Amino acid sequence: MILNERLRTSGRIEKERNENHYLGGVYMASFERYKSSSSHQLFKKEQVDEAKKSFWVGLGPSYTIDKRNHNLYPSKGWFYSFQDITSTNFNGKMITSLSSDYRWFTKLWNDKNLLALQLRATQQIGDVPFYFMNNLGGENRLRGYHENRFIDKFATYFQVEGRKHFYKRWKLAGFVGTGYVSPSIVELGTLHTAIGGGMRYELVKDTKMNLRGDLTLNDEGQFRMYIGLSEAF
Repeated sequence: MILNERLRTSGRIEKERNENHYLGGVYMASFERYKSSSSHQLFKKEQVDEAKKSFWVGLGPSYTIDKRNHNLYPSKGWFYSFQDITSTNFNGKMITSLSSDYRWFTKLWNDKNLLALQLRATQQIGDVPFYFMNNLGGENRLRGYHENRFIDKFATYFQVEGRKHFYKRWKLAGFVGTGYVSPSIVELGTLHTAIGGGMRYELVKDTKMNLRGDLTLNDEGQFRMYIGLSEAF
């Protein structure tokens, strides 16, 4: 078992250069303290020993195109974001993290039926500590698995979600997601898939701020429930 204390902060600062195009940078700072109380099957002993205490900072460029008609609950348009952040722990180690996120939204038949797609990929380069590995699982990254269920240097997933407004402030949603992790972008991993559905309730009329409840089933036969604000993507 690995017990940990973690303090992380990160953010993005961008300025609109052209209509719907934003250029800027990302930053992060992370303090990690780990204690291994027994042998852990996922990591080598030296990986855990090295990670017992560390401090990392990182900076890098970011670029975003946002052509959605609404930030919280878009019905048309698309969104793309790219980030490249290089981090160091001041002990001679550096890692680079690349991420790409594409989302597309359209109406189906009428304003009450929507289709949403997301394709996201992230790659870590360098001697990456286990706590910086890319991951799948959780409320937003492949619903149906617990957070950090699958980790490696490369992670990618694809989600499709149908959304329907059916009564006053109430909406329905159904979705399927699939993805995998692997040591690098050129290597394929085992696909993991989950399906689910849920309901949405608009908390304040005409704001499109929804309270979300989802029930999922993954390909390992496990059910998971999520409750949160706004959409997964």
